[in-house]
Amino acid sequence: SSVVVALRGRMAAAADLPTSLGDISLGDGETTPRRGATTPRSMTPLSALSRTLQARPNFQKLRPSANVGFETPEDKKRLMQESKQAEFAFWKVLILTAICSSTLSFVIDKFTFVAGIYRERFTTITNLSGLAGITCQNVVMVLVARLVVRTTMECEGSGFPEMKAMLFGHMLDNYLTLRVLAIKAFGLATLVAAGLPVGKEGPNCHMAACIARNLDPDFVNKRSRSAQGQAQISKLFMAACAVGVGASWST
Repeated sequence: SSVVVALRGRMAAAADLPTSLGDISLGDGETTPRRGATTPRSMTPLSALSRTLQARPNFQKLRPSANVGFETPEDKKRLMQESKQAEFAFWKVLILTAICSSTLSFVIDKFTFVAGIYRERFTTITNLSGLAGITCQNVVMVLVARLVVRTTMECEGSGFPEMKAMLFGHMLDNYLTLRVLAIKAFGLATLVAAGLPVGKEGPNCHMAACIARNLDPDFVNKRSRSAQGQAQISKLFMAACAVGVGASWST
């Protein structure tokens, strides 16, 4: 019975507590929140996020306009005109490269033919002076070609490794100058005229790229700053290589 009385006393004391778990009376009618207790007005992060998502937006969605940015008729016309100009410049450079490469290949073959005619004169001599004359002519031409090519390091070699590097996007402007073109053409003509087994495919590809680069320098300079422009440059050099190979076989 004493236990029941004690429980009733505690229940009566609990009935005198504030109605809110977070309010504690200070004796003068004011209440203060209990430490660690949450008030009814406080919100959890999830409830705040839920209220934000449920709120109606007070802004209007932007509607696409018919004349925004590059969608204007003037911009479309300008882009189409620039595309046509780039295509025309590409074919112009390619056609001129084919003509110049073919002409240069013809000049080299003609120089080789004339050198062969002068060498043939020594073959009519039956004694050792004829052999000595042929040997001296070939040696002199090889030495002259070597001394001339040595002045420009970019002219050495076949030119295939440099062209492969440029086809993969690595521009080597110092290998595409007019000086390189002239010295490489002279060295190729002299070595072939001397009777050395030098292939013309690599040098002709290199010289065709030099011709394409110098026919329209702005075509390469304007397109070397973007990925799409570099793709067009690689396309031009690839076509120039095909022209050089075709010119090597006089086709």
